Amino acid sequence: MTIVFYLTLHIIGLLCVWPLSRKLPRWFLVSTGFVWGLLLWMFSSLVTLFFNLSYSWLNMGLIILPLLAIAIYYNVKNRTFSLSTNDITLILGSILALAFLSYLLGKTSYVYATTDSFNYIYHGKILAKSGLAPWAVTQFTKLGSFSSIIQMTSYLLPGEYLSGYQTILVVILILVLFIGMLEQLKKDFSPIMSVIATASMALVLGSVTFQHHIFYIHNNLPAGLMLFLALYSFWHYYKNSVGEWNLLGIIALIGFSFTRIEGPLYAILILLFLISIKPQSYKKTLGQVLPYTAATLFWHIYLLTNALQNEQLSQTNLLLIITALAGLTILALISKWIPIIINILPEVLLSIMFFSVLLSIIIETEHMITSITHLWQNLTNTFIWSWTWFIALAFLPVLLKDNQEHPEKRLLLYSLAGYILIVLLLVLARIPFRLGQTDSANRLMLQILPVIFYGIATSSRTLKLWFFPDTDIPS
Repeated sequence: MTIVFYLTLHIIGLLCVWPLSRKLPRWFLVSTGFVWGLLLWMFSSLVTLFFNLSYSWLNMGLIILPLLAIAIYYNVKNRTFSLSTNDITLILGSILALAFLSYLLGKTSYVYATTDSFNYIYHGKILAKSGLAPWAVTQFTKLGSFSSIIQMTSYLLPGEYLSGYQTILVVILILVLFIGMLEQLKKDFSPIMSVIATASMALVLGSVTFQHHIFYIHNNLPAGLMLFLALYSFWHYYKNSVGEWNLLGIIALIGFSFTRIEGPLYAILILLFLISIKPQSYKKTLGQVLPYTAATLFWHIYLLTNALQNEQLSQTNLLLIITALAGLTILALISKWIPIIINILPEVLLSIMFFSVLLSIIIETEHMITSITHLWQNLTNTFIWSWTWFIALAFLPVLLKDNQEHPEKRLLLYSLAGYILIVLLLVLARIPFRLGQTDSANRLMLQILPVIFYGIATSSRTLKLWFFPDTDIPS
């Protein structure tokens, strides 16, 4: 039953994004079909909760089928159903691969679970049976929403919990990252060297921390996948000015914001960089910001007004996120009349955040020094991370070169810097980071890691000059 469910999600997701296949690589759409189907299922589940509908196959079908009909209409209208032999092979191959992977995962039923995992499972059960009961709403301020809402599905399927989807998402992450890095490296290296370099960088990710999360019922690698897909899509949008990339990037960013309670803070920063690093029309700016802020504002206002007692997302923290979302909306609406401010926004934001970290070190010296020291010790612990962060830090300078001439490179660089600065600032509102693999900062850094390695691969020309300085490479 679970295999059929996963295959259905993949096919639905693929049908929904296939109208974009006129402009986007079909391998990418086929590889990520399950992701878009899973996000559609999650948001459809939210609809049943908000309208107090019983959580059943019938009601879920009534929500999804009209959307699927619209997707089929656009496929017919755009004539994207005219499939080549390669397309058919690619699609059938993805279905068979997903069926085989789902079978293996279902047969072994291997999962890595902690107290958080059981909280997600229990929360999902309560949501499916009782809807948005006061206790269930309050839990969203502690656990986030993605994993709990996905676990609602276990109410409709055999078994006590839903497993395997997290591993499928990790396989998709590795696949897209591998192909994406290979495409970039092939521009300046021979095919054999490109494969070797890509495989080496992919293997570097295989630390103990990464391995544990492959089967972990949690939100960490799902969040990492959504964040990577968002920045991967925005990078290609900047590079090729293809609006379809922008659309997928916004959808992935919305999905990312529902994985973790602090997700909107990272997403807001990325959107601010997106609308300011590369000048674009007023219409495009609104198209990037308003769909995101509409979805996330609604959700956080709902939590603010309905949660009985807040956990990590306190009333103050919720108001902070709502204010930031409202500020982003207002900035987008008036961006047409303040181009000078928009143009200098990235550097101003990063400067403010950097000096805020310095100020926090001065004010809360012991707290911040302890956190930064523990974060560094964890990242450089070869048992926890192997040589992952040593390699990442060694090659990170390639992103610094020529970033002013390449806005897509600057988008990745600024997003990385902003992400790390937010991680350091958020520790002020909690206990200091601690030593050990399970520290929250480790999980946060895991989420940004694929973006770092993809960013390194996009600087293939600089890498070639590093290793072969006498090579004559055209500009």
